[in-house]
Amino acid sequence: MASGGRHGKERWAAELDKFPEGMRVLAVDDNRVCLRVLEFLLRECNYEPTVVTDAATALRILREGGEDQFDLVITDVHMPDMDGFQLLELIGLEMDLPVISIIKLSCSLSSSSSSRFTSICLLSELTLLAHGH
Repeated sequence: MASGGRHGKERWAAELDKFPEGMRVLAVDDNRVCLRVLEFLLRECNYEPTVVTDAATALRILREGGEDQFDLVITDVHMPDMDGFQLLELIGLEMDLPVISIIKLSCSLSSSSSSRFTSICLLSELTLLAHGH
């Protein structure tokens, strides 16, 4: 059993070595503090974040610049005017771009949460690769 766990860790380390750097992420959240934390964590994953504080601006950027300028959109769900679900729907109708909708984003940051986020980055990337994005 112990060796199975070690192999799992070795496989995890091998996947981390292949972790793609430079993924272009559009992050959307009306809470500026949470947006700054998300931006920091995305940079920790070696991503290239662009941050905006509302869904309408995100949609305008995507429409004007084309979907090829980003690899992924991460959006908060609870925002005024246009929420994250509406943004997700419009992106789905107009573009072929993966979207992660976050229902609740905790704005605290510690070394353990940064480490957990790196794990989430890896799992998200593996999910995107599995879906062909």
